[in-house]
Amino acid sequence: MLFALALMAQDVTLNADATQAIGCGRAVIAASPSRSENAVTPMLQAVYFMMIAAQADPGKDGKRFLERTSDVAPSIFQKGGAQTPLAACDKRYPMARSTAQVKLPANAFDRDMMCAAASSYAFGILSGAGIGDKVKDYERVQQGFVARIPDDVLKAHGISTEDTIIGAMDNALRGTLRVGNLEMIMQACTRELDGK
Repeated sequence: MLFALALMAQDVTLNADATQAIGCGRAVIAASPSRSENAVTPMLQAVYFMMIAAQADPGKDGKRFLERTSDVAPSIFQKGGAQTPLAACDKRYPMARSTAQVKLPANAFDRDMMCAAASSYAFGILSGAGIGDKVKDYERVQQGFVARIPDDVLKAHGISTEDTIIGAMDNALRGTLRVGNLEMIMQACTRELDGK
């Protein structure tokens, strides 16, 4: 319940690393077959770059990772702006557009937190873009993983307030950057939830 409540609660100047990641996100969107941000794969690949940019330049205002990703999102999804060549993006950020299966954390709590946070975030972003109906399964996965981390499990890990829940989500989402892009993580989480 606490986790579910936290999920409902929640143009910048960027450094060079963040600017490059933003350019990669723009390039992914521009190269999508439909030339539209409303395609699941390019959208989630662009979100990986958005998250890289937020991590690369956390800003000076003390905002959390999730808040910072919201700050940098318009820089990627607005029309126009400088693009980074996709070959350079793939070389620097090989997981961003990879379609290789990913390995979730071995620790059950870390895995469940990552899958709950990733599925909530991915579903929210895609729903906001008007394509949530195409990924309705993400909501099912999110609900399944939230059910695995009830309040007593969260409290056993020192997570008992809205602030600590949001902090745990921040950490879980930041951790996805070391695992893979959200689409591949969602495939892995779906397999895990379904016992495949």
